[in-house]
Amino acid sequence: MTLREWKSDIYHLFYMNETQQRVVAEMKLDLPSQYRFDEVHPNSDARFIENTDKSRFETLRRVYECLPAVSVRCGNELIGVGASTNYKFYLSWPCTLPQEVQSPLEMRVWQDSIGI
Repeated sequence: MTLREWKSDIYHLFYMNETQQRVVAEMKLDLPSQYRFDEVHPNSDARFIENTDKSRFETLRRVYECLPAVSVRCGNELIGVGASTNYKFYLSWPCTLPQEVQSPLEMRVWQDSIGI
């Protein structure tokens, strides 16, 4: 299964068997060269996002502390944050990312979710 074959819908993780989980967990994910995956820093990232779109700081901080979450950065600049509920990918900020960034971010969140 490639990233292009992967189709997002709310039940992917919920219904993955062990073989499917292994395939996803072993995927090599590539971002455009200027970007990198990073851990989410709950306080500073939530505060940064709150300042840009007036979201609620405490809600974001708790999401980033409690759910599998991954950030994408360009240098040290926060570009996007993805998180996972029990069965759905959630792009918490911004509302959209370029597809070449969002697809690998989503898969990375799934990988982290499977690893729990």
